[in-house]
Amino acid sequence: MLSIDERSKRRLEETATGVLGLFYVICAFEMIIKFFVTKDISSILGEFIIFLSVIFTFLIVQRFHRSYSPTLPRKNNGELLSAENTKQAKHKRLLIYAKDSFVYSISFTAFSVVMDYLTKKQDITFNLEFFVSQFLKIILYFIPFFILDTLLKERKIKKYNKWNDNLDD
Repeated sequence: MLSIDERSKRRLEETATGVLGLFYVICAFEMIIKFFVTKDISSILGEFIIFLSVIFTFLIVQRFHRSYSPTLPRKNNGELLSAENTKQAKHKRLLIYAKDSFVYSISFTAFSVVMDYLTKKQDITFNLEFFVSQFLKIILYFIPFFILDTLLKERKIKKYNKWNDNLDD
């Protein structure tokens, strides 16, 4: 059995994570190009299944690994969120979730406008109807993003706090 010191193990994990990240970028880029070339969503089904299976395999292996320790969720800029259970900390986290969800909803709306324009489904017109519809899209995207972000990240914080409390015992 090959024994690896901590530094080598960490370097190996960082390299594997980098390779996995590169795979995600290349796979996503390839799916986008293939979709534009074929104009058929079913043409990217195989890549999409591989993409999802790699994600789920990674999550399952990480979950059942002996040294698994839950990590704190992060903001969009990479900073760790506070794991405190005070009312003030929870309120601050909710504001962060709202800001992140707002950024996501604007990004998705902008992406959908560009995709609709590129696929010739909609022309970009600068009139009141266009702006109202885009504003409503932002709101409709914001609601599920905020709910999902809040539920998932608060659950992760709860698991982290439970795991951390068990370490003290």
